[in-house]
Amino acid sequence: MRARSEMNAERVMTVSADELLSLAADVTRAGAGIWVRVRGGSMMPTIERGSDVLVEPVPSTGVRHGDIVLVRDSSGRPLLHRIVRVANNRVWLKGDFRVTIDAPVDADAIVGIATQLRRDGKVTALSRSMPNAPLDIFRRWRGYTKDLLRRG
Repeated sequence: MRARSEMNAERVMTVSADELLSLAADVTRAGAGIWVRVRGGSMMPTIERGSDVLVEPVPSTGVRHGDIVLVRDSSGRPLLHRIVRVANNRVWLKGDFRVTIDAPVDADAIVGIATQLRRDGKVTALSRSMPNAPLDIFRRWRGYTKDLLRRG
């Protein structure tokens, strides 16, 4: 992942996974947000590879089902997935393009909540609704692949 300063979106800094998590945690603890470039495809079609997401502090009301959060997973790596369950100070996450749910993590592992998506200069709010119907995912993927083929 790549971190981008919220104040100056033109300034890009490439950092290691540990540095990213540390930087994002510092920024969100200070009450600010940080743009992070997504490298993986587990959140497609909601978040495409190469998109930027704004990671902000967790609201005082906490996180809930459907939120997309940046966490340090059990192996210490950054993971940006959607919450599918919250119970007993634990959260269960799942990538929108994944079939299985990730191993639960402590709520303390949450670095921040992804609130906005930036792709091709366009910024949109991230939704709490997960594309869970196979037909819906198929239709979105079909549109995505047609768009890629048109771009050449």
